[in-house]
Amino acid sequence: MSRRTIRLVRSSLACTLLCAGLAGCNLIGVIADKAAGDRPVPAQFQPDALRPLLVIAENYRDPGTSASDAERIQTLVSRQLEEHKVAPIVSTEKLIAIRDRSPVSFRKMSVIEIARAVGAAQVLYVDITGVGVGTQVGGDSLKGVASANVKLIDAESGDVVFPKDLDAGTAVGFESQLHRATVDVTADRVRAETLIGLSEHISRIFHSYRPSDLERLGDGEK
Repeated sequence: MSRRTIRLVRSSLACTLLCAGLAGCNLIGVIADKAAGDRPVPAQFQPDALRPLLVIAENYRDPGTSASDAERIQTLVSRQLEEHKVAPIVSTEKLIAIRDRSPVSFRKMSVIEIARAVGAAQVLYVDITGVGVGTQVGGDSLKGVASANVKLIDAESGDVVFPKDLDAGTAVGFESQLHRATVDVTADRVRAETLIGLSEHISRIFHSYRPSDLERLGDGEK
């Protein structure tokens, strides 16, 4: 092999290695950018991690019509807060037991009285302002929408500790993905998905999360 041929081979090999290196750098850059975009988002507010916390959900304006949705949201939010170790969570079963023992007396109890009755020192109060599943143009697609006002209350003093500047609470909303209605994909199923989405958005106020979690929900944040 002549010296000229050897030089050409070396030059070609160097170009190949350089291109491979650049491609690798580009790939690493894409991965790094994606990872940077999925950094944990901190909690908006952190409840006292040592004080028992009770979740109460209701539609303040029309409690009877949204009772099942409220109970589901209570359970879901309580579970999510417990999973993220936000605070010791008072079980929803204790709340239901008090309600079922004397429904008439329970309706007259304030949020603070209910909290004290189950041994809670702080209350996450969820006022459900709307839950529904609508049909899109053509009638073959379903979309769920849900919203609520949320506030954290000190059960000992009765003071709202979060948010400080909004008496009604901070607004939280969720919209499901658009689903084509089928035998399996019903309005009830979309409603259930919507309640899960709203609950996760509520709990996320009080613990850190990654933006990719929103992609999993298909969201949705309003």
